[in-house]
Amino acid sequence: MGFYPAIVSFFKKYIDFDGRSSRSEFWWVYLAVLLVDLTFSLPELLFESSELNVFIGIVRMLFGLGVLLPYIAITVRRFHDVGYSGWWALGFPLLSVLCVALLAFVATLLGIEDFSVVAIVLVIGFAPMIFSIYLWAKKGEEGENRFGADPLEPIEEPES
Repeated sequence: MGFYPAIVSFFKKYIDFDGRSSRSEFWWVYLAVLLVDLTFSLPELLFESSELNVFIGIVRMLFGLGVLLPYIAITVRRFHDVGYSGWWALGFPLLSVLCVALLAFVATLLGIEDFSVVAIVLVIGFAPMIFSIYLWAKKGEEGENRFGADPLEPIEEPES
């Protein structure tokens, strides 16, 4: 799927958590959202005008809120494409936060303040998120799976 069809599909399936999304659809949308966010960030970095920065900040926040649900939906569909439940879209970030919090708590109890230990705690804590990035990049299951048809197979229209 190319850039434009991916963006169209993203907004057509605004809050559709069923089915599957291909790697290309997911990553084109990721790129588009990132580019829009960077575009909104650029004036804040270049200009010191507080009024302009407030306005752009509000627009950026509204954009973020506007794409939040469809971005969660496409993430769920991407997990479906590789055969995982969409709940992992919530599970991996929560697991990361819990790991970091637990490891930081243990390091505090043991009185460890060494920077290398803190770095290791963060890497271990964010391992679930690293695994989710792997799943987003992984090729989807070929053919139909329990979540629906392969998003890369062309849809055959019945002859009339």
